[in-house]
Amino acid sequence: FSNTGTRSLTYTVRTIGYRSGWADSDVATSGMYALKPRVLAPTFTPDGGTHASNVHLIDFTMGSATDSVTIRYTINGPDPAWNSGLIGTSHTLHASLDYFGEYTIRAIAIRSGWVDS
Repeated sequence: FSNTGTRSLTYTVRTIGYRSGWADSDVATSGMYALKPRVLAPTFTPDGGTHASNVHLIDFTMGSATDSVTIRYTINGPDPAWNSGLIGTSHTLHASLDYFGEYTIRAIAIRSGWVDS
């Protein structure tokens, strides 16, 4: 089952065992399972690769197809978390990077009540 909707869903599972010629088992009931929608992963513009620049500033725009998200990021660091760098509502990161070098920017999209991207 995949929850691709925009709301949380709650389910209770009930099962019964049976076999031809045997008595049916009692019904077993699980606890409740809550399924939350997942935020779509951020996208980057420009895409990864080699980019030429005459200045120490490169602009990256990050977005998500999911509305009302917060984007957190790291540069050459571990996977981002709730306390990582924050992208404002414009979702544009103005990164001051060394003139030459390779960088890995990791991002996560977060929305309260949803599963992080």
